[in-house]
Amino acid sequence: MTAAEPAWEASPSPGRGELSGAVAAVRARLGLVALLVALAGLALVVDARQMAGMDAGPGTDLGTLGWFVGVWVVMMGAMMFRRCRRRLRCMRG
Repeated sequence: MTAAEPAWEASPSPGRGELSGAVAAVRARLGLVALLVALAGLALVVDARQMAGMDAGPGTDLGTLGWFVGVWVVMMGAMMFRRCRRRLRCMRG
């Protein structure tokens, strides 16, 4: 690059091969996301079919919102405690 040459003219532009590689990577990632969303939807439909009628018997009340939130908090604490503990240890030094 010379003093008279603007900086934007001297910088190399990405080649066609680089852009096609980036486009292929984006397409692959979008395809993976679409596949995962489709599988999650299929799992939801299967679960709904298998659970149909499970709350029809005596003593199968699903509980109140407070009960659900309490159980959910305990479950999340049990699953995530180890990871949080490691992260806190790393952050401490």
